[in-house]
Amino acid sequence: MAVVLLSIAVVALGLWSASRLFVPAAAPTAAPPSFTLAQGTLASSLTYSASASWPAQTAGTNLAAGIVTTVNAEPGDKVKAGDVLYTVGLRPVVIAQGTIPSYEDLSSGSSGKDVRQLQAMLRSLALFHDPITGIFDARTDSAVRAWQRSLGIEATGAVSASDVIYVDHLPIRVLLDGAVVSRGLPLVGGEKVLSTLATPKFSLVLSGEQAAAVPDNAAVAITSPDGKQWAALTTGRAQAADGNVTVNLGAPTSKESICASQCDLLPASGVTALDADVVLVPKTTGWIVPTAALVSTDGGGVALVDSAGTEQAVTIRATAQGQAIVDGTNLHDGAHYQIPATQ
Repeated sequence: MAVVLLSIAVVALGLWSASRLFVPAAAPTAAPPSFTLAQGTLASSLTYSASASWPAQTAGTNLAAGIVTTVNAEPGDKVKAGDVLYTVGLRPVVIAQGTIPSYEDLSSGSSGKDVRQLQAMLRSLALFHDPITGIFDARTDSAVRAWQRSLGIEATGAVSASDVIYVDHLPIRVLLDGAVVSRGLPLVGGEKVLSTLATPKFSLVLSGEQAAAVPDNAAVAITSPDGKQWAALTTGRAQAADGNVTVNLGAPTSKESICASQCDLLPASGVTALDADVVLVPKTTGWIVPTAALVSTDGGGVALVDSAGTEQAVTIRATAQGQAIVDGTNLHDGAHYQIPATQ
């Protein structure tokens, strides 16, 4: 009996030993993921197609009758007082500044605001040096004759109502109606032939989803027709009945217009499509880290956790595409920081 009990005990001991032998060892605790700190650059933008066009405003009516013999002002030309727009029967029609449209012939003895406008044009051409009185006197007559000789027409001293088209201000870009003013076409007088082009308008036409991603007052870089960059800002938006959104673009405060001195690169008529990069995150350089490595501190701040588990306070300067540029007093190149599994 004692032998049997001993055998049972030996068997039991063997089974316990075997069970201990085949119990898997506990897996070692995995180190949290980490990254090495380094300098980097972060930026984010969206590229769309911008529309650019010149709003045209009717500004002048032709009073000459006859055949158009030359067209001197090309679409979009910037003209000044005394420039020839076109000729009818080889007689020039010029542009001048004034608020009163030409409506009567002027000659010695005439007077009024229209004479003042004529004298102002002659003065801008350095042909009239006396005070602008609105009285067509002998000196005005002499200046008119000199002007007519410079145009290559008979120096009569009389100005026909059809000789000048007045617009509110000069210099300005102009557009002649090519369907009316074209070499060989007849004019009878009364045709609206001249439009002025003030400042081109730029906009983005986007879907509602696209527009939602575009911030207000965002910087926009427009690629000009010659490959340069024009700076712009998003300035407002309006939704159409079809759900599309027009985002208007304006010039930075330091510029008069988006295209500035290069506006003549834009066709005077029609709409021009240009690439436009809407800046979501301006180019920012500094310590670049995964946003997953940023943790919230008890004080409401943000920190990185170093390899020893110590929090290092940082300030976020920019974020984009899962990365951030941060500042911090104890950050240095090559340092290792953890990426916590949970925040």
